[in-house]
Amino acid sequence: MAALQAADSNGGTVLTLGAPGVLALLAILAAAASGWVFLALSRSRALGAGAVPVPAPVPPVTPAPPATPPAAAPPAPPPVEDVVESAFAGAEAGLPDAVLLFREDRVARTGRGRQSLLGREAERLAGLRLADLASAEDVLPVAEVLNKVRDSGAASVEIRFRLLASRSGAGGRDVIARIIRSDGAPGGSYVVTLTDVTVSMAQARAAAGIASRIDAALKLLGDGVMVTASEEGREIIVLFNPGMEKLFGVSSSVVVGRSLDELRSRLARAFPSGALEDLFSVADAPGRRLIETGAEPARLVEKVFRSLITSAGPGGHLLTFRDITGERSREEELRAAAQEARGAREGIEALHQDLLLANEGLERRLADLGRLNRELKAVDEMKSNLLANVSHELQTPLVSIRGYTEMILKGRMGPLTEDQDRGLRVALRNIDRLISLIDSLLTFARAEKDTEKLRIDTFLLRPLVDEVTELLKDRAAEKHVTVSAVFPAGDVHAKGDRDRISQVFINLVSNAIKYNRQGGSVIIEVTKGRRSQARVEIRDTGVGIPREDLDRIFDRYYRGSAEADRGEGSGLGLSITKDILRLHGCMIRADSEPGKGSVFSFTLPVDGRSKGEKHLRVPGGGREED
Repeated sequence: MAALQAADSNGGTVLTLGAPGVLALLAILAAAASGWVFLALSRSRALGAGAVPVPAPVPPVTPAPPATPPAAAPPAPPPVEDVVESAFAGAEAGLPDAVLLFREDRVARTGRGRQSLLGREAERLAGLRLADLASAEDVLPVAEVLNKVRDSGAASVEIRFRLLASRSGAGGRDVIARIIRSDGAPGGSYVVTLTDVTVSMAQARAAAGIASRIDAALKLLGDGVMVTASEEGREIIVLFNPGMEKLFGVSSSVVVGRSLDELRSRLARAFPSGALEDLFSVADAPGRRLIETGAEPARLVEKVFRSLITSAGPGGHLLTFRDITGERSREEELRAAAQEARGAREGIEALHQDLLLANEGLERRLADLGRLNRELKAVDEMKSNLLANVSHELQTPLVSIRGYTEMILKGRMGPLTEDQDRGLRVALRNIDRLISLIDSLLTFARAEKDTEKLRIDTFLLRPLVDEVTELLKDRAAEKHVTVSAVFPAGDVHAKGDRDRISQVFINLVSNAIKYNRQGGSVIIEVTKGRRSQARVEIRDTGVGIPREDLDRIFDRYYRGSAEADRGEGSGLGLSITKDILRLHGCMIRADSEPGKGSVFSFTLPVDGRSKGEKHLRVPGGGREED
């Protein structure tokens, strides 16, 4: 049988198969299409792998006539047993494997090869039936064949079975048994030749396993695969996998064994003739092509083909088909996306240049702003110094004027008329307003100048609140406002600048008294907060703050609508309060409902020594109540 070569795209040989390999390859490829091809090739390979062919029926051997005896009696015919013996001798001489002679269906004599093949001595085989030599699964088939020989009188019958393994480990091999029955032999007398086919059968089973796995792989493969064989100038299809069925809509059972021309004819209605010619044309040189099928729906197919070369010439072709319509669409989408990305990149680069220019402009502006900020700081410092100096210079004469005005009102410089008394009291109130304004300006100037100079210390909060209520009790008494404080038992150890914290309480409590109603109340409540902080709330029953003013009351120089209407306040007290608390790392907020009063709440740092849950109420008179 000729050898088979598969050539690559450069014409070089990448694979060479001998005669058995050719048979195995063709068996594997044909297994997906028709089972009978594989069976035929497997048997052919079994014979080609070295198994001894089964001999033709051995004719009856006629023994030579015996010597003429001295007596004149006629010669006797040869015994029937001599016919069987002659057949046994001829079979043993012509075969290399075991030969067995059976009489009455039992082993009467053994020939060569019995030890290696059967693993038993002659005396152990004697008296055994042929079925006794077979493995358990083959006993019944062997018995049926012997019955067939006995009933039909056939001269020669073959059967393949597996030998029963002997105790020594021999046996257990696959054999082909040929039962030869000579003419004239009595029933149950026949010769059996045993041919060892173990190796060839193992090879056939291995080839069948490989064929099964390749067949499964081809079924799972999404691409179409077709193999043709060259026969008398025609390309005959021997393999047509499920990928081809899906791609072209035709079953393999219809086209396997048919020529390419017949396949084109079958697909003529579904595909244009030009596309069919491009799809199923073959050439000896390997190649690759992209083909538009032209059918609906339109598809783009990648075709790869190469020839199978034998020593005698072309032996067929291998063709693979892959539907790349989706891939081509995705490639076009990717190209469009890439083009769009390039456009976007150009736009980004242009925008980057604009940003660089804008950044240069911003840097110049930042430099100008820095310069202006430094100038503003200098001006602000001059303003603060001016405020401090002017306030100080104004405070001294105003204090003197207030003192003399009080002396006149008290009658120390003579009696006053009613109009003089009324006028002097108006003047005293305005003097107090000026002094309060100057105090605020001085406090504001000091706060701006010494923002980082806090004198941190630990102090009790209750005595500080007592001092504030004592300082403001006259103002509270004028409006009949009650001021009280609520503390947790054990007091609170605050941590901060005591003078600045005192200023916070003075500003908030004085505002609560100023904008309270006659006979109202102010409550200062101190509670423990979280993270080493105390929470302080100052509640009043005054006129309240309009909602539109709540977001701006802590701004410098801002006065609410009520203050502006009455011409009161400087707009600095709450701003100073917020700055002092900010320097201590604390916050303040205001909640109010017009006509019902306001609540100012803020936090203060504590040193953690405050203990106790019980609250004590401290009225304005300084007494403590449970």
